[in-house]
Formats: sequence, C-alpha cells, structure tokens
Amino acid sequence: MACYLFFILSRLLLNHNDNKYRIINIPSVHSIKVLRNNMTDINKKENKRKINNYQNKGLSINQRFDGLIRCAQLRTVYFNNDPNNKCLSGFIEYLRRHNKRFVNLIFYLANIDNKKHNLKFDEFNKEEKRAIIYATFQLRVLVALIPKNIIIPF
Repeated sequence: MACYLFFILSRLLLNHNDNKYRIINIPSVHSIKVLRNNMTDINKKENKRKINNYQNKGLSINQRFDGLIRCAQLRTVYFNNDPNNKCLSGFIEYLRRHNKRFVNLIFYLANIDNKKHNLKFDEFNKEEKRAIIYATFQLRVLVALIPKNIIIPF
C-alpha cells in the first residue's frame, strides 16, 4: 500500500504558490529506474573509451612557464610600471592573513628557508625574489592545467 501511495504522490504533487495550488507532473519511480539503467550503460561506454585519462591539449608545462617568464621580462623592459612588485608583495600579505599554507607553498617551491617565511617580500634579496616569482609562475601554470569537471566522491 505504501509503495502504491508513493507512486501516486510521485506522479502528482500539489504545489503551494501565491495561495494557488497547481499540479506538477513528476517522473514516476519506473521512469527513474529506466534513467538510472541508461546512465549506467552510458558510464560503461565512457569507461570503454578511456575518457578518464587526462590530456593536455595546449602547450607543455615548460613552454607555459617559459612564456610567463618571457612576458614578465618584456613587461619589465617596456612598461616597468611596478618595479618593486608591490602587487606581488600585497598578494603575499593577503595570503598571510587569509591562508598561511598557500604562502608556505610558494616559499617551499622557491626553496626559501623556513626561518624566512615570516619576512615581507621587500626584505628578500634579489635571488630570493626571483625564486618567489618563478614559484608563483609555476603555480599559475599548474592551476591552468587542473581539470575543470572534478567531482567529490561520497
């Protein structure tokens, strides 16, 4: 009896909207089972096509990284409107306030000693600043290549 009642309620549902009731048609349990079966068939076909493999359809990681470095060098030569990298300094301070792990990640990629992780960007020497800039470029390349349709398993 309960299954039959569920079937009828799933077919017709009264919806209260602005003091008016209207009937909404909802798919039945039978049609939901058919949809599930069709989805499992589609998933099996996709697995046979090996869609699960990741492919980079653009430039390689090194080419992207070199391109970012070259663009930064050209920006320095022709525009040089931010010679002290105040935008990067502000970005690092923003990350320090909101998520220190990201700052530690950048400094780890740049091979900055743990004792210097609390320094401001302006307090680093020229080689360390360059290493931090290269580390941010590496992260930019990585983020651009991360797949967009990631799902969280339950």
